[in-house]
Amino acid sequence: MCRQPEDCGRHMECACYIDAAPLVSMRHNRATKFFKQKANPMSAEARIVELKLELPKAPKPAGTYLPVVVIGELCYVSGHGPLKSDDTMMTGRVGQDLTEEQGVAAARQVGLAILATLQKQLGSLDRVVRVVKVLGMVNSTAEFKNHPKVINGFSDLMVEIWGENGRAARSAVGMGSLPGNIAVEIEAIFQVH
Repeated sequence: MCRQPEDCGRHMECACYIDAAPLVSMRHNRATKFFKQKANPMSAEARIVELKLELPKAPKPAGTYLPVVVIGELCYVSGHGPLKSDDTMMTGRVGQDLTEEQGVAAARQVGLAILATLQKQLGSLDRVVRVVKVLGMVNSTAEFKNHPKVINGFSDLMVEIWGENGRAARSAVGMGSLPGNIAVEIEAIFQVH
């Protein structure tokens, strides 16, 4: 946009417009560098070790789909369930078979399963820049109302690993049922380099 008091009508050729372009680019580069430094003081792989997290074996697709699709800087992760290290799933309906706290633990376990998949598919969790978007689905009774609190089990884990870059845009919804009666299913989008 021209910085003249009135629009000069020259836009792309105007010196005011051309002079502003490097400033916008420079601000973007500084902000990107700042957030990378602030959010990742330690590598994600080092955080996994420091937190003594036990990742399950990366699950194999249970149908005709890919666990991860990378397009440009975005990594789309298919829905994952709460896979434990013994290859079993945490099952049941929150509000009926499971308490809210058990639902939170199931969501955290989904996070560990997603980390295992990312590690296998990307080669290293250090390729992840930030968590962009999360859709959390809770297998719950119609009366259960705290779906966001359950999905915090996943979100809190992401923040433990990537700091503020682990905090994402998010939806948390209740479902009448989930495949295999799993307690929680989560899909996510990550920015990678």
